Amino acid sequence: MSAGIAPAGGGRPAVPIRFAEFVALIAAMMSTQALAIDAMLPAFPTIIAVLKVSDPNHGQWIVTAYMAGL
Repeated sequence: MSAGIAPAGGGRPAVPIRFAEFVALIAAMMSTQALAIDAMLPAFPTIIAVLKVSDPNHGQWIVTAYMAGL
């Protein structure tokens, strides 16, 4: 689909994104993931207690599961 031509569904035409905008968007998306993990870390003892994890070191799998779910 070229820029300026409306799609078949009647929506807005596609607008190409500039490289700087793309980099800013990707950086913002990556920083929100880092912020989410940083916000999760202080809650680890509570999360481990609620999930009844027998070995506290296995709580590390919570971050792994979060990252795999992305």
